[in-house]
Amino acid sequence: MQSYEDSWKNKLPKQRFDINAFRVLTLTTSNDRIQTMVEAYKTELNQVPAGVFLFAVKSVDLVEKRVWMNAAGKIVESFMV
Repeated sequence: MQSYEDSWKNKLPKQRFDINAFRVLTLTTSNDRIQTMVEAYKTELNQVPAGVFLFAVKSVDLVEKRVWMNAAGKIVESFMV
């Protein structure tokens, strides 16, 4: 997450790929792990907009609709993968 923050602050996506914004999608094993990443964002990485980082719990069912949470701990309703 720190590397993505550095990329954001230094505008590397714009320089390298001519894009203004990016999102980092993370599938993890549990809601507890998501909370750990949300806390890390709040204490260490809050110079990047919370919507850059999106987290969801990985499931075996690939058709199942995932619930995505941003780094501020808010559910993102309109995000589709």
